[in-house]
Amino acid sequence: MIIKSLILDNVGLYSQRTEFSLEPKKSSITNRPIILIGGRNGAGKTTFLDSVRLALYGKRALGLGVSNKEYQQYLLGKTNQNHLERTSSVELNFVYTEGSIPAEFKVCRSWAIGSDGQVRENLDLQKNGETVTSVPKQEWENFLLELIPIGVSQLFFFDGEKIQDIAEDNNVALSDAIKNLLGIDLIEKLRLDLHSYLTRNKSDDAGQSDVEILTQQLDQLKAQESSVNNEYAQLKFEHQTLLKNIEQKRLRFVSEGGAIALEYDQLKAKLSQLNKDINVCKQELINLANGLLPFLFAPKLISKYTKHLEGSSADQSSSRQFIEQTLASFHNSSIQKKELWKEDHWENLNEFLASYFNAQTQLSSHVAFGELTEPKQSLAQLLSIDSEVKKHVQALYERFTHLNQEKEATEFSIARAENAEDSNAYLDELLQKERKLGELDLILNQKDEDRRKLSWEVVTAERNLKASSEAVAEFELQNHKNSLAAKGIKALIDFETALLEQKITQVRQNFVEIFNSLLRKRNFITDLQIDAKTFNTRLIKANGQMVEKSALSAGEKQIYAIAMLWSLAKTSGRHLPMIVDTPLGRLDREHRDNLMKFYFPHVSHQVIILSTDTEIDDLYVNQLDEFISESYLLEYNHELASTQALPGYFTDLKRTNTEKRIALQQA
Repeated sequence: MIIKSLILDNVGLYSQRTEFSLEPKKSSITNRPIILIGGRNGAGKTTFLDSVRLALYGKRALGLGVSNKEYQQYLLGKTNQNHLERTSSVELNFVYTEGSIPAEFKVCRSWAIGSDGQVRENLDLQKNGETVTSVPKQEWENFLLELIPIGVSQLFFFDGEKIQDIAEDNNVALSDAIKNLLGIDLIEKLRLDLHSYLTRNKSDDAGQSDVEILTQQLDQLKAQESSVNNEYAQLKFEHQTLLKNIEQKRLRFVSEGGAIALEYDQLKAKLSQLNKDINVCKQELINLANGLLPFLFAPKLISKYTKHLEGSSADQSSSRQFIEQTLASFHNSSIQKKELWKEDHWENLNEFLASYFNAQTQLSSHVAFGELTEPKQSLAQLLSIDSEVKKHVQALYERFTHLNQEKEATEFSIARAENAEDSNAYLDELLQKERKLGELDLILNQKDEDRRKLSWEVVTAERNLKASSEAVAEFELQNHKNSLAAKGIKALIDFETALLEQKITQVRQNFVEIFNSLLRKRNFITDLQIDAKTFNTRLIKANGQMVEKSALSAGEKQIYAIAMLWSLAKTSGRHLPMIVDTPLGRLDREHRDNLMKFYFPHVSHQVIILSTDTEIDDLYVNQLDEFISESYLLEYNHELASTQALPGYFTDLKRTNTEKRIALQQA
């Protein structure tokens, strides 16, 4: 695995988007595995290491048993409070080789703080530039865990505190490291799961006697069910027969007029109402006969009369117009008139004609219209005869005919009802049959309920018998499964012991070689004893003398811890980058020199060192220069309230400041 870049956006002190290019370079002479990142305490080195873990493992980077609430608080604390945006992200780009085929992965874990204060996280996973679809999104976290197990990563991504735990005789730290390396934690979990399985599945013999009792109960219930079904079938037959008989009685009763006899009072009331409705229709027809109805019987005469009435009005209008025009022409003509005919005479003549024609506007020249006082109203009434009166008469006639037909039918029914003398005997017999049918319905419903209840009891008994029979078979099968589980537990214990012994042997061999090389003391120790139960360690010298770890100097303990982590990483067989945060805090100069020469250039194909200027100073930078691919300086910018990743290291910063001072002096 090679980490290509890490991008932090609004994370911790990195309020601005900060990108670290971390891919090692190769020269023509040697490899350059080291990426050197310098920064004073509190500049953001720990945030860098934590962000790599966070990108890969999310909540699990904080350890087991961390709740969602605690994880949300952690993400909230990682968000830069000086940044206006309430979103943050960590992006890790790396190359991972699977089956000799390298693939480029991009892991981006982002989170946003909502208006309600809740943190919402999102994970984006890409492979070779495309979103991973071969694994469901909900399984991406587990995919990353399988790709780079979190237990193994702790051997490659660590800080000075991890070194100190192993150096200070903390067997728990060494135990966890070895178990994570071997995957023994998974073996222990499987063993505990098998123990839980045995506890949950302690089987009790159901006994053949239970099966026999349930079989007898089932036989009894089936016999009762058969009897009730027969009784129900018999009652159902009687019910159907009685229904047919009642239907026959009802038809006979109706044919003898019994049904009509029951409705005698209603028929009498109906006849009375029909007579009233018929009288109303008659009166309406009489009113029409006193009005315009007779004119319907002389349509030709009415048509001729209407035309004359319309023509009379038109002739009168034409006569008036003709006289007025003639007088006007005479008045305006050049014919000589008698001097006695003055203008006043013309005015008097015009007034007379106007008064005359106004009084005669409604009169007709025909003698027959002389009797009409309102000719126009009479004309309108004549025109309405065909459109309104005719329709009204037709509707009244149809209703009158219908009422008379219904009256005749009602009178016939009343006559039948008055002649139905034997209907009461048929009615009594019909009512008796219907009462018997009601009683039979109650019995039939109860019997049907009994039948359903027994059917359910039979089903339940069959289910219980089946379960009991299966329990007998399951008991035998469970005994076999429990036996296999017990054997599995023993096999896991044996496997764990054998695996532990095998891997401890490899760790011992790797440790002796690495420890001696880092101390630069050939054959200082020849062996390392590791107790597989307590994980106590003892160093064995060439003369066979045992040296307790507690007898080592402070610097030798630090070298011991670093050598142990390196040997564990080497034993894992994984080729992962090494990320070390402030590893040299408690080492003296001699041991630091050894690490510079024999540890950092060779511990991995990619080594990311997070250091202060007191740990790796100018001398060590020069010593490591041929192995360094990239170097960054974490510098906090107070104006931006953000840590910036500047190219170079402390030495470059000092050189730049010195050059500035010289330039100022020369100026």
